[in-house]
Amino acid sequence: MATNKHAQIRYQALDRCFAKRGTKYFWEDLQAACDEALSEYSGEAKGISRRQLFEDIKYMESDQGWCVPLDKHKDGKRVWYRYSDPEFS
Repeated sequence: MATNKHAQIRYQALDRCFAKRGTKYFWEDLQAACDEALSEYSGEAKGISRRQLFEDIKYMESDQGWCVPLDKHKDGKRVWYRYSDPEFS
């Protein structure tokens, strides 16, 4: 996993989104949250790609990452994400 574009900040932004119970976060929302967190940290307007977002999620779910208990819920053709364990963070 590359360390460019402040990966730890992206993981923290995703963690906050996955932990919120009142909101459905689709990939566009997750990408926007990561972009906002990065721009607050570095002041740059450049965000991450869709591919980078899914690589981050895959890493967080993996054994090398944090083995996050992530549920993927279908809403029509779209998918939204949330921790399966409400106490996990």
